Amino acid sequence: MLIYVRAPRNYRAGYKITVIDKSEKDWWKGKCLGGRIGYFPSAYVMRVESGQRTLQVTRNLQLADQTLLRDQIVIQVGEEMDGVAMVRCAADVRSADHTGKEGDVLYKEILCPLKYLQEV
Repeated sequence: MLIYVRAPRNYRAGYKITVIDKSEKDWWKGKCLGGRIGYFPSAYVMRVESGQRTLQVTRNLQLADQTLLRDQIVIQVGEEMDGVAMVRCAADVRSADHTGKEGDVLYKEILCPLKYLQEV
């Protein structure tokens, strides 16, 4: 299962998509849970494994070396401990420790207070 982390055109961040065809590098064919089938940019999605939770940030947050923006989608990848959990998010491209080719989406795992996140 994949989830939209950025929202182009008529899609919304948080849509859950099952991939049907990945034969093209940049545009994949997929099906939304509502049954719609279409193409979407592969760089705009993040894989969600079984047991991981899809969450949305409820307000802008500055955490250690990462900024999370209101409505941004993150994936909880670790167990909750004292109201905090490890989440995977699109990396802040302004961070000096992230490099990649133009157009690459880079991901980072950070600790985040769950009180600023809601389930999608």
